[in-house]
Amino acid sequence: IFGKEERAEKLLEWWNGKWEFLRERMSNVASTVKLKIFIGMGFTQTDRLPTHTWGKLAKWSYILNVSKLENIAAEKLETHGELDLEYIAEESPDIIIIGDWSDNWIGYTKNSTELADNMIAIVMGDPVLQDVSAVRSGRVFIVHYILLGSFRSVIGAYYLAKVAYPEVFEDINPDQIHKEYFETWLGVPYRGIWFYPRPWLGEG
Repeated sequence: IFGKEERAEKLLEWWNGKWEFLRERMSNVASTVKLKIFIGMGFTQTDRLPTHTWGKLAKWSYILNVSKLENIAAEKLETHGELDLEYIAEESPDIIIIGDWSDNWIGYTKNSTELADNMIAIVMGDPVLQDVSAVRSGRVFIVHYILLGSFRSVIGAYYLAKVAYPEVFEDINPDQIHKEYFETWLGVPYRGIWFYPRPWLGEG
Protein backbone atom coordinates (compact mmCIF):
# COMPACT_ATOMS: atom_id res chain seq x y z
CA ILE A 1 0.00 0.00 0.00
CA PHE A 2 2.77 2.42 0.95
CA GLY A 3 5.27 1.28 -1.67
CA LYS A 4 7.78 0.25 1.01
CA GLU A 5 8.20 -3.40 0.03
CA GLU A 6 11.99 -3.32 0.21
CA ARG A 7 12.00 -1.77 3.68
CA ALA A 8 9.37 -4.27 4.86
CA GLU A 9 11.50 -7.14 3.60
CA LYS A 10 14.52 -5.80 5.47
CA LEU A 11 12.50 -5.44 8.66
CA LEU A 12 11.27 -9.02 8.39
CA GLU A 13 14.81 -10.20 7.69
CA TRP A 14 15.97 -8.43 10.86
CA TRP A 15 13.06 -9.86 12.88
CA ASN A 16 13.54 -13.43 11.64
CA GLY A 17 17.28 -13.14 12.17
CA LYS A 18 16.77 -12.19 15.81
CA TRP A 19 14.55 -15.21 16.38
CA GLU A 20 17.03 -17.51 14.65
CA PHE A 21 19.96 -16.21 16.71
CA LEU A 22 17.93 -16.68 19.90
CA ARG A 23 17.08 -20.28 19.00
CA GLU A 24 20.73 -21.01 18.21
CA ARG A 25 21.92 -19.49 21.47
CA MET A 26 19.27 -21.38 23.44
CA SER A 27 20.70 -24.62 22.06
CA ASN A 28 23.47 -24.08 24.62
CA VAL A 29 20.91 -24.67 27.39
CA ALA A 30 20.53 -28.34 28.30
CA SER A 31 17.38 -29.88 26.86
CA THR A 32 16.42 -31.11 30.34
CA VAL A 33 16.38 -27.56 31.73
CA LYS A 34 13.09 -25.67 31.79
CA LEU A 35 12.56 -22.97 34.38
CA LYS A 36 9.07 -22.21 35.66
CA ILE A 37 7.55 -18.76 35.17
CA PHE A 38 4.44 -16.89 36.26
CA ILE A 39 3.21 -13.83 34.34
CA GLY A 40 0.60 -11.74 36.17
CA MET A 41 -1.32 -9.10 34.24
CA GLY A 42 -1.26 -5.73 35.98
CA PHE A 43 -4.02 -3.42 34.74
CA THR A 44 -3.95 -0.97 37.65
CA GLN A 45 -1.60 -0.07 40.47
CA THR A 46 -2.05 -2.61 43.24
CA ASP A 47 -0.77 -3.63 46.65
CA ARG A 48 -0.36 -7.31 45.74
CA LEU A 49 0.99 -9.50 42.97
CA PRO A 50 -1.46 -9.41 40.02
CA THR A 51 -2.83 -12.95 39.71
CA HIS A 52 -4.85 -12.60 36.51
CA THR A 53 -3.01 -14.48 33.78
CA TRP A 54 -3.22 -16.67 30.68
CA GLY A 55 -2.87 -20.42 30.52
CA LYS A 56 -2.42 -22.85 27.61
CA LEU A 57 -3.52 -20.37 24.94
CA ALA A 58 -1.40 -17.47 26.19
CA LYS A 59 -0.16 -15.22 23.42
CA TRP A 60 3.28 -15.36 25.01
CA SER A 61 3.48 -19.17 24.74
CA TYR A 62 5.82 -18.98 21.72
CA ILE A 63 8.22 -16.70 23.60
CA LEU A 64 8.27 -19.09 26.54
CA ASN A 65 8.80 -22.15 24.35
CA VAL A 66 11.79 -20.60 22.60
CA SER A 67 13.21 -19.41 25.93
CA LYS A 68 12.63 -22.81 27.59
CA LEU A 69 10.28 -21.42 30.23
CA GLU A 70 7.26 -23.29 31.58
CA ASN A 71 4.08 -21.34 32.26
CA ILE A 72 2.74 -22.52 35.64
CA ALA A 73 -0.75 -21.38 34.63
CA ALA A 74 -0.93 -23.81 31.70
CA GLU A 75 -2.09 -26.67 33.93
CA LYS A 76 -4.87 -24.59 35.48
CA LEU A 77 -6.20 -22.36 32.70
CA GLU A 78 -7.11 -22.83 29.04
CA THR A 79 -7.47 -19.12 28.29
CA HIS A 80 -7.28 -16.42 30.97
CA GLY A 81 -8.37 -16.17 34.58
CA GLU A 82 -7.20 -15.86 38.17
CA LEU A 83 -4.72 -18.07 39.96
CA ASP A 84 -4.76 -18.40 43.74
CA LEU A 85 -1.72 -16.85 45.38
CA GLU A 86 -1.32 -20.08 47.32
CA TYR A 87 -1.13 -22.06 44.07
CA ILE A 88 1.58 -19.75 42.79
CA ALA A 89 3.49 -20.20 46.03
CA GLU A 90 3.13 -23.98 45.82
CA GLU A 91 4.38 -24.07 42.22
CA SER A 92 7.31 -21.87 43.24
CA PRO A 93 8.14 -20.33 39.83
CA ASP A 94 11.79 -19.51 39.17
CA ILE A 95 10.76 -16.19 37.59
CA ILE A 96 7.81 -13.92 38.36
CA ILE A 97 6.77 -11.36 35.76
CA ILE A 98 4.37 -8.49 36.36
CA GLY A 99 3.02 -7.52 32.94
CA ASP A 100 2.31 -3.79 32.85
CA TRP A 101 -0.80 -3.40 30.69
CA SER A 102 -1.54 0.24 31.48
CA ASP A 103 1.81 2.04 31.89
CA ASN A 104 1.36 1.86 35.65
CA TRP A 105 5.04 1.36 36.47
CA ILE A 106 7.00 1.45 33.21
CA GLY A 107 6.59 2.54 29.58
CA TYR A 108 7.67 5.06 26.98
CA THR A 109 7.01 8.13 29.13
CA LYS A 110 8.58 6.80 32.35
CA ASN A 111 11.98 8.05 33.47
CA SER A 112 11.76 7.11 37.16
CA THR A 113 11.78 3.62 38.67
CA GLU A 114 10.19 4.64 41.98
CA LEU A 115 6.78 3.10 41.26
CA ALA A 116 8.38 -0.02 39.79
CA ASP A 117 10.62 -0.40 42.84
CA ASN A 118 7.59 -0.12 45.10
CA MET A 119 5.75 -2.83 43.15
CA ILE A 120 8.74 -5.18 43.22
CA ALA A 121 9.08 -4.59 46.98
CA ILE A 122 5.40 -5.49 47.49
CA VAL A 123 5.90 -8.87 45.81
CA MET A 124 9.23 -9.55 47.48
CA GLY A 125 7.71 -8.76 50.88
CA ASP A 126 4.53 -10.82 50.54
CA PRO A 127 4.59 -13.40 53.38
CA VAL A 128 2.79 -15.96 51.19
CA LEU A 129 5.59 -15.83 48.61
CA GLN A 130 8.65 -15.96 50.85
CA ASP A 131 9.58 -19.54 49.93
CA VAL A 132 9.02 -19.04 46.19
CA SER A 133 12.17 -19.55 44.13
CA ALA A 134 11.76 -16.25 42.25
CA VAL A 135 11.49 -14.29 45.49
CA ARG A 136 14.41 -16.08 47.15
CA SER A 137 16.65 -15.41 44.12
CA GLY A 138 15.35 -11.89 43.46
CA ARG A 139 14.02 -12.74 40.00
CA VAL A 140 10.85 -10.65 40.09
CA PHE A 141 10.46 -8.30 37.12
CA ILE A 142 8.06 -5.85 35.52
CA VAL A 143 7.69 -6.10 31.74
CA HIS A 144 5.73 -3.81 29.45
CA TYR A 145 2.89 -5.79 27.86
CA ILE A 146 3.95 -4.83 24.33
CA LEU A 147 7.02 -7.05 24.72
CA LEU A 148 4.89 -10.11 25.44
CA GLY A 149 2.58 -10.45 22.48
CA SER A 150 3.19 -7.93 19.71
CA PHE A 151 5.70 -7.64 16.87
CA ARG A 152 8.14 -6.69 19.62
CA SER A 153 7.72 -10.06 21.29
CA VAL A 154 11.10 -11.07 19.88
CA ILE A 155 12.65 -8.35 22.03
CA GLY A 156 10.66 -9.55 25.03
CA ALA A 157 12.04 -13.03 24.42
CA TYR A 158 15.59 -11.69 24.69
CA TYR A 159 14.81 -9.97 27.98
CA LEU A 160 13.33 -13.16 29.42
CA ALA A 161 16.18 -15.34 28.16
CA LYS A 162 18.70 -12.87 29.56
CA VAL A 163 17.32 -13.07 33.11
CA ALA A 164 16.58 -16.80 32.89
CA TYR A 165 19.98 -17.85 31.58
CA PRO A 166 22.39 -14.94 32.23
CA GLU A 167 25.50 -17.05 31.69
CA VAL A 168 24.33 -18.07 28.20
CA PHE A 169 23.47 -14.48 27.24
CA GLU A 170 26.34 -12.77 29.05
CA ASP A 171 27.39 -10.88 25.91
CA ILE A 172 23.85 -9.85 24.91
CA ASN A 173 22.18 -6.60 26.02
CA PRO A 174 18.46 -6.68 25.12
CA ASP A 175 18.32 -2.89 25.50
CA GLN A 176 20.60 -2.57 22.49
CA ILE A 177 18.26 -4.72 20.39
CA HIS A 178 15.32 -2.63 21.56
CA LYS A 179 17.19 0.60 20.78
CA GLU A 180 17.99 -0.71 17.30
CA TYR A 181 14.29 -1.42 16.73
CA PHE A 182 13.30 2.08 17.78
CA GLU A 183 15.95 4.00 15.89
CA THR A 184 16.34 1.88 12.77
CA TRP A 185 12.77 0.75 12.15
CA LEU A 186 10.53 3.21 13.99
CA GLY A 187 12.76 6.20 13.31
CA VAL A 188 12.25 7.66 16.80
CA PRO A 189 14.64 8.03 19.76
CA TYR A 190 14.79 5.14 22.17
CA ARG A 191 13.48 6.14 25.59
CA GLY A 192 11.44 4.93 28.52
CA ILE A 193 11.62 1.92 30.82
CA TRP A 194 10.41 -1.36 29.31
CA PHE A 195 11.84 -4.10 31.53
CA TYR A 196 12.77 -3.67 35.18
CA PRO A 197 14.99 -4.35 36.97
CA ARG A 198 17.86 -5.13 34.61
CA PRO A 199 20.46 -7.07 36.66
CA TRP A 200 23.07 -6.72 33.91
CA LEU A 201 23.04 -2.96 34.61
CA GLY A 202 23.24 -3.43 38.38
CA GLU A 203 19.54 -2.67 38.94
CA GLY A 204 17.50 -4.41 41.59
